Amino acid sequence: SLVAQVRMLRSEATIALKFDLRSQPPVIMADEALRQAITNLVDNAVRASPGDVVLQADWSSDELRIAVRDRGPGFPSDVLQSLGKGVQGQQHRKGLGVGLVLSASILESLGGCLVLSNAPDGGAVSQAKIPLLAILENPGRTMYEP
Repeated sequence: SLVAQVRMLRSEATIALKFDLRSQPPVIMADEALRQAITNLVDNAVRASPGDVVLQADWSSDELRIAVRDRGPGFPSDVLQSLGKGVQGQQHRKGLGVGLVLSASILESLGGCLVLSNAPDGGAVSQAKIPLLAILENPGRTMYEP
């Protein structure tokens, strides 16, 4: 639904979705802050390369990982040197967009993190990592149960 929202706001966007279908997805809470964090990452990618964005989600028994990749110019090397391993504490970093800072802050409040990198064949990758226990709809079970 958040991809549909971005597509509605940015009609030029081409966003492909890829999900790990080897196992049932976890049932997570519809948390508006988490939705905003991921929407910011998708919106930033669309701004960099409207015609080629990929949102990929996969999970393990303890973590949800969402990666957003674009085919734009990538992150500047100075941003990656200071932020490539996480965005924590970088609110005043020149060149770091408010959306990325907000996303990182939300993810950190959930016990997760935002990792920024450049893909070897070009483009930027923003990866959100969130512990499942922080977002599970029913913390008593870890994965989807019909």
